[in-house]
Amino acid sequence: MKTADFNKLELSAVWYEADPTMRAKVDFPFFGGTGNKSSSVVYFEVEPGHRLGTHTDSAEEILLILAGAIEADLGQEQGQLSAGQAVLIPAMVPHGLRHGHKVWLDEDGHPRVVVEERMGHILQGVEGVYSHVTPTMEQRVAQTLQARWERSVKAVYGDSPELAVSGF
Repeated sequence: MKTADFNKLELSAVWYEADPTMRAKVDFPFFGGTGNKSSSVVYFEVEPGHRLGTHTDSAEEILLILAGAIEADLGQEQGQLSAGQAVLIPAMVPHGLRHGHKVWLDEDGHPRVVVEERMGHILQGVEGVYSHVTPTMEQRVAQTLQARWERSVKAVYGDSPELAVSGF
């Protein structure tokens, strides 16, 4: 029986020199090199502000979101997925994804200065000189993200939210 412990993967950093937003950590617990004949499991993590570039794969794949949220491009379609959701990606269809944290902050109407600071960016020009993040802004971000988390847990775990943190 082949097994993989996703808690003990050795993630490798991958990136594209010409685009600093294309960055992820990845491991391949199951693939041809581990004896698989026609399937693979790829585990990856994408940090806020980063993305996995558009590419194609020769086999159909299922993208399962374990935590957080992403924006996915699949051929001509775009959509958002969050923890507990999955998308089927047909073979040879161009697809890519990016971390959805910024989209959430934008959707929730947070000021640009707090969004950019959370993304690790520095505002330029006059806006960068005169804008700053306040404790009230940080509290509102925490409240809206907590509300999103609670809605996600309810959607996935229903009346058993303790399962989201216990792992069982």
